[in-house]
Amino acid sequence: MAITVELTIEQLAKAIKGLTPGELETLAILLDSKLRQELLRRRELARKELAEGKLLTVEELFKE
Repeated sequence: MAITVELTIEQLAKAIKGLTPGELETLAILLDSKLRQELLRRRELARKELAEGKLLTVEELFKE
């Protein structure tokens, strides 16, 4: 499903300026296909390493 919205440059700039840091990061990921692919690759690697017991669990990480 695609939605087309016409915005002026000023409206687009105002919308981007109003984004939170997290939203800006998400926008950067969505717009950069190489970054998106790298993040997906790292995610899969982390899942594999976690399943193999090579990573710390949340409990181990915060254990006192």
